[in-house]
Amino acid sequence: ISVVSTGKYVMPYFLSKFTNDNNGIELEMDVTNKLKVIKSLKNNEVDFALVSTLPSGIDVNSEVLLPNKLFLVATTENKALNVKKTNEYITNNSLIYREEGSATRIAMENYMKKQGIQAKMKLQLTSNEAVKQAVIAGLGLSIMPLIGLKNELENIGASVSITNNSISLKSSKFIKENITIKTYQDHRMAMAFAPLALKTSLIIEDAEVVSKSYPDFWNDLKSCGIQSF
Repeated sequence: ISVVSTGKYVMPYFLSKFTNDNNGIELEMDVTNKLKVIKSLKNNEVDFALVSTLPSGIDVNSEVLLPNKLFLVATTENKALNVKKTNEYITNNSLIYREEGSATRIAMENYMKKQGIQAKMKLQLTSNEAVKQAVIAGLGLSIMPLIGLKNELENIGASVSITNNSISLKSSKFIKENITIKTYQDHRMAMAFAPLALKTSLIIEDAEVVSKSYPDFWNDLKSCGIQSF
């Protein structure tokens, strides 16, 4: 199974009953960006794929699992957003982008091209989790999927408010203690949240997942003064 990065919030729940009913079947789920998912699908390297938008040029059978909305996100320190002036707001502020090949980035760039928005890229990051942290830190605005956003932010103590047109988060000096972070088998998830250990104690599930891209991550983190056990 190959899924886009937002799929890690969804697919485990759809797989839980199947795996419980079929103990003899082993599944492997690769979490990556859209271009790599489509490539695996084209090359017949996977049996199932989860994407946010259907690929063109491939004959596939599809099933809609749930809607995946994208939201413009910013800290409450930014001036209140008038929905009617969204394009102007994006133009006048720096944006945080996902990496090339990300379905979220593709949708984001298509929207801005259609609206004639000249966006200013301030930062490019490789996971939604890293983008969340950058937005909380006040580094800029971003456009993100709603899936998983509210729960993950509230898990670390952020105050999140969602309406039909927006999602806003209030920065806070309070961070919950003894947090458990689910990685969803995503190495970027583990690395994005690890620096929170400077502020509070936390448990990162499946910590060894960092070996996908950075086998010495925990050792290097310890050399910077962050203790891991």
